[in-house]
Amino acid sequence: MKTVKDRNYSFNHTKQRLLERYDIDISMEDYNYLCKRVESNRDVLLVMIEKQKDGDQYTYDLNFKYRGVVRVVYNKEKGYITTALRRI
Repeated sequence: MKTVKDRNYSFNHTKQRLLERYDIDISMEDYNYLCKRVESNRDVLLVMIEKQKDGDQYTYDLNFKYRGVVRVVYNKEKGYITTALRRI
């Protein structure tokens, strides 16, 4: 059975990755806040754009919860964050 990668899936995946990579636990409210921040380009730094078959992925750095800078991937076609990456 194929996994449906919808907004709820992306929330859970992002939540897990932020916990693993930054020791930050987020709620759905936090996730929606992050998505809106990226969508409105408010206090975020665009790191790169990558072409994908399901829409371009935009990677951003942003400060969150006084834990320093986190890196997230946003899919403009879908309109939400799909994961969090480790900054190198």
